[in-house]
This record gives sequence, C-alpha cells and structure tokens, in this order.
Amino acid sequence: MPHIGAVYFTCRKFLRQHSLQVNPLAQVREYDVVIVGAGPAGMTAALYTGRAMLRTAVLERGFPGGELLNTEYLDDVIGFPRILGYELAAQFAATAKPSGHAV
Repeated sequence: MPHIGAVYFTCRKFLRQHSLQVNPLAQVREYDVVIVGAGPAGMTAALYTGRAMLRTAVLERGFPGGELLNTEYLDDVIGFPRILGYELAAQFAATAKPSGHAV
C-alpha cells in the first residue's frame, strides 16, 4: 500500500503536468420573461413576448407540447378540422421558434 505522502506527491505532479481548467457548471443569463412550461399556453406566451422584443426563456422538462403529446386527435381546434396532438404541438413550436426565445 502506498504511503500517503507518495500519493499526495503523485497527485501534485499530475496536476502540474496537466493544466486542468475548471469550467463553470452554469452561466448567468438575464431574461425579461421566463415562461414555465412549453404547452399551448406557454408557446403562445413565448410567441407574443418574442414579438414584443422581450428576452424570453421557456423552461420545459420534456418536449414542447405539454399534454398535447398525450392527445391522439383534436376535433375542435380553430383552423384545424381534425389534427393529431403531436402535429399541433409541432405547429406551435414552429410558429413560436422564429420569435427568438430560448427553450
């Protein structure tokens, strides 16, 4: 078993030979609006805050769409006679994305 001093010396030698750079785990960013959830309401809010030129962040733990991703067909959405839930979620994301918010 190596002596504690030998292990310490080996670690110091390794750190000197390999300049290890520590990268921060998080960066601080400033936003005007933070929207929690990327379901239909969150994506609509992101669309309008982006159009208003506000720095917007949308927080979502999964994929944008919320409960629409768990819905098979929607029959009563204005502009769509019958649409799959994931297709409508994709439409929301495609419409809101050019407004420049961060997801």
